[in-house]
Amino acid sequence: MKKYFVIFLAVILLSVCSGGGTTASAAQTVRAIDILTGPSGGTMEIVGAATIEIFRQAIPGVQFSSVPSTGSAVNAMLINNKEGDVAIITADTVAAAMDGEDPFREALTGLKVMCALYPNTIQLWALPDSGINDFGDLISKRFSHGQPGGGPYQPAINFMSVYGFTPEDVPANGGRITPLAWGESVSALQDRNIDAVFWTTSYPAAAIVNASVARELKLVQFDRAKIDEFVDRFPGWVHITIPAGTYNFQNEDVFTVGTPNLYVVREDLPEEIVYEMTKAIVENYDTLGTAHALLQDLSDENVAQGLVTEVHPGALRYFTERGIPVAK
Repeated sequence: MKKYFVIFLAVILLSVCSGGGTTASAAQTVRAIDILTGPSGGTMEIVGAATIEIFRQAIPGVQFSSVPSTGSAVNAMLINNKEGDVAIITADTVAAAMDGEDPFREALTGLKVMCALYPNTIQLWALPDSGINDFGDLISKRFSHGQPGGGPYQPAINFMSVYGFTPEDVPANGGRITPLAWGESVSALQDRNIDAVFWTTSYPAAAIVNASVARELKLVQFDRAKIDEFVDRFPGWVHITIPAGTYNFQNEDVFTVGTPNLYVVREDLPEEIVYEMTKAIVENYDTLGTAHALLQDLSDENVAQGLVTEVHPGALRYFTERGIPVAK
C-alpha cells in the first residue's frame, strides 16, 4: 500500500538543566504529522483543517498536514499499518476495527483514541415521489450508500441486516445500489438518477441544503423499533434527534442514530505530542467553534466521552490533569 507520508524520528535529548517544556520535547521527537481526514470538501476535511491550524499554533516546529481519504474504514487501516499518524474515524468504525468485525477481516490492534470531536448522524434523503417512507423501502429502489471504506457504507449494510435484507436482494427486487462518492451521490439525487442517498454526516448537510433549492427532497424517518435494535446490536451508536426545521423541507423531528467522530492516533505516537495535541484541542474550544458549527458544543463534558477503546497515554494524562471524565 502506498505510503502517504514519512515521519522523521529524531534523537530525544533529555537534559536535566534544559528547562524545556513538553512542547519542545514533542517537537524534537516528531518533525511531521499527517492527519487523515475524509472526502474532499466534506465535514471531516473541514474539521481537520480547523484543528490542524490549532495544532500548528500550539506546537511550533512540527509540520502538520491534512491528507484527504475516502473515510473512516480506510483511515483505520492506514493508522493500524503505521501509514498514518492521526485520523478522524467514527466510533462505530473503531469498535468494529478493534473487534475484527465487518468491514475488517481481522482485529486492528494499533489504534488508540485521543479525543472526541463531533457526532455523525445517519440520514436518508429521498425524492418525495419515490415511495420511500422507511429504510426498508430501499430494497426495491435506486440509491447510494457511498463507497466501500467510506463512513456510510458499513452502517448501510448493518441497517439492511436489521431490516432483514442484503445488498443482493436489492437488484433482485428491481432496485439498484450505485456506490457513488458524496458529491456524486447528491448530484445523482438532484438529477433524479437515483431515488435516495443514505449517508453518515453532520446536519444540516450543506450539499443537501443546496440541492433542495432546485429539487424537492424529504428526510426519511426510520422505524423506531429498528433504530433501537440497531443501537443494541452495533457498538458506538447512540440515539440522535434531528430537530424539525433543520432542513427547509423537514417539518417534524426525525429520530435517527449517531456516532462520535474521534481523533485516533497510532499507538506508538510519542506521548508528549499526543499530550500537546489534546491540550491544544481542549484549550481552544471557542476558536474551533467559530470554524465549524458542529464544534460549538465541544466541551470538557464530551471531549472524552464515547471513546469506545483505550485512550492514548498522552491524552489520558492531559484529561487526568484537567479533571476531564473519560468514558467509552
